[in-house]
Amino acid sequence: MTFEEYQIGVRETWNSETTLSEQINNAILGLAGEFGEFCELRKKFVYHGISIDYDKEKKELGDILYYLTILIALRGYDLGRIAEENYRKLALRYPNGFKEGGGIRK
Repeated sequence: MTFEEYQIGVRETWNSETTLSEQINNAILGLAGEFGEFCELRKKFVYHGISIDYDKEKKELGDILYYLTILIALRGYDLGRIAEENYRKLALRYPNGFKEGGGIRK
């Protein structure tokens, strides 16, 4: 599946019956909520000694991707282009890979 196929597919599952502003708020809050759930798994692992449920972790990451993709689409951006531009930015900043204290600041 390509980024474009995913972005088109998830739009078909999104409730577009509300205003654009309400949809953006829904996506932002959904993204924050799902990231919170992902963080909670890590917190329980680090501070409570609970093993990470990797299936649950993958599902939370999928939910994060869903809301992020919706937000990108609602703002009129292309997920593939954002991924590509982000990669280029990081490749320029860390041409030899990440090293502590390294990187080219732009």
